[in-house]
Amino acid sequence: SKWVDRTLCAEFQLLSEVCEMLNRSGIEMTSPELRHSVHGYLSMYLSEPSCVSCIGSMKQFQTLLPGVDLFVECGSVVEPLMARTQLHVKARQKDTEERSEE
Repeated sequence: SKWVDRTLCAEFQLLSEVCEMLNRSGIEMTSPELRHSVHGYLSMYLSEPSCVSCIGSMKQFQTLLPGVDLFVECGSVVEPLMARTQLHVKARQKDTEERSEE
């Protein structure tokens, strides 16, 4: 699309690379029979919501490779890291309190 710089869209880049890898391995992407012989799953974790263009490329990927389940999860990378840090701090505080009670 002239409106979207695909070099900035990691989702599009990943899906394109998967198609290229399949093509290099002998799965001709122009052959419906060969594309339909591909089975598996692809899981993507996104730190930000996808743009409409990338959502369209995900739908195209599903249409091209119906035997591949596409799982997409979106959320902040910072939130899980902060939660782990808070758990670590709480565990250390509890350890310190238990040692001071002894």
